[in-house]
Amino acid sequence: MSQYPSLPLFTDAYIADTAHLTNEEHGAYLRLLMFAWRSPDCGLPDDDMKLSRMLGVTPKKWASLKAAVMAFWRLENGRWFQSRLSRERQFVEEKVEKRRNAGKQGGRPKSLKNQEPEKANGSQEKSKPKAPTPTPILPTEERGRVPANMQARMLAELPPGVDWPIRISMKLQPIFECLEAGADFEKHVLPVIHEEAKNAHAAGRKLFSWENVVPQIMAAVERDRKPAQPKQDNVFTDEVWSRAIEGYKRTRHWSYGKWSMPPDDPACSIPTHILAAHGYGRAAA
Repeated sequence: MSQYPSLPLFTDAYIADTAHLTNEEHGAYLRLLMFAWRSPDCGLPDDDMKLSRMLGVTPKKWASLKAAVMAFWRLENGRWFQSRLSRERQFVEEKVEKRRNAGKQGGRPKSLKNQEPEKANGSQEKSKPKAPTPTPILPTEERGRVPANMQARMLAELPPGVDWPIRISMKLQPIFECLEAGADFEKHVLPVIHEEAKNAHAAGRKLFSWENVVPQIMAAVERDRKPAQPKQDNVFTDEVWSRAIEGYKRTRHWSYGKWSMPPDDPACSIPTHILAAHGYGRAAA
């Protein structure tokens, strides 16, 4: 059994960093993370034959996967290391060492809560229980409707040659939420990113987060959900306009602003013969 059998995996960061990988590349990358975690130095050998055997693939297949998978690793003194994985290993080792030292001193040290005198119930000074720290776990299921090469395709919509902060910090959670809410990646997400990035670039702004485009994406979704409006040709007959004008005379309220200005407005578009019949327009004069 490995000295450190539990591998911390922060799913949001993993999904954001690896959204461009194929399923096969995902599998190879995760297996190599596990093999590195089990090794004493949290690293992998710089030996393609050994790496292909670890993954259970042929050297030819590993050669086709290597460029994408090992882009996350750095080569140092003949060993491959993944920076985030090395930091997590150091954190776990320090935690284990503290527990080991505590055991040498006669057991687990008492918490500060147990060392302090008990406060009376209702006292404002009584310590509040701390919320438990969530333990990172491996994902048990894939998010639905996540397109292949999602990250790369989104970045391709940004203006070329511009060092956007979003290229550095890829947090895809807002886009995942849009997809789960019914957005279509091809129909809603990509066109909105393209348009918003173009407008931001023209105005000298930058998209610091995908959250900037969420309202526009969801607005596009809502527009598609609304049923098509029927054509309004020939809806307003002479009789309809006549009733509307008579109502305007009584109440001075005009509710047809989308179709015409009020009868006494120079920009009114009601047919002149109807206006004249009710005492409006040049024909009436």
